[in-house]
Amino acid sequence: MLHDAVGRAFPAAQLIAVDHFSLVFERAVGDCGLETLFDVASLTKPLATTTLAMMAIDEGALALDDRPRPDVTVGELLAHSSGLPAWKRLGDTRAEVLRAVRAEPLESPPGAVARYSDLGFILLGATVEQALGETLDAAFARRIAQPLGIATGFGPRDPSMCAPTEGELRGVVHDENAR
Repeated sequence: MLHDAVGRAFPAAQLIAVDHFSLVFERAVGDCGLETLFDVASLTKPLATTTLAMMAIDEGALALDDRPRPDVTVGELLAHSSGLPAWKRLGDTRAEVLRAVRAEPLESPPGAVARYSDLGFILLGATVEQALGETLDAAFARRIAQPLGIATGFGPRDPSMCAPTEGELRGVVHDENAR
C-alpha cells in the first residue's frame, strides 16, 4: 500500500510498528531511507504548541480567557474557533508574520465556526512564548523532548538528510509562514 502511494500521495514515507516498546516492523519507501528526516511542522501544533499552552495554563501563566488580540481568546485559538482564516501568506520575516496575524480580519465571529487555522496557531504560539518567557523550540526541548528522550528539533536541516516535501523542497518547512 505504501509503495502504491509513492508519487500519488507523497514522495516518501516511513512506517514503523512497535509492540510493547519493541520495534517489530520498519519500512521506508520512495525518496528516503530509514534514517531520513521528515518535515513534521504540522505536528508542532498538537504536539508542541497545544501541549505547551496546557502547561502554561496549568502553571497559571496563561488562561483560556486571555486575549492575544482584543477579539480572540486563547480558548478560541485552541479550539480553532477564533474566526481567523485557515491560511494566508503573511510575510517573509517572523516580525512581519506576527504583525500581520495580529491585524488579520476575522472571517467569522469568534466561537461561531470551527475552522482549522494555521494563523490562529501562529498567534497562539507567540502567546505561549510570551507566557512561558522562552521560544517554542526552547520550551519544547526543555519541557517535553528532553524529559521524554525525544531527539527532535526545529529549524532548517541538511537537505541531504531530508525527505522532499513539496516538489524538491528539502530541509526547510514547506509552509512559508512557518518557515
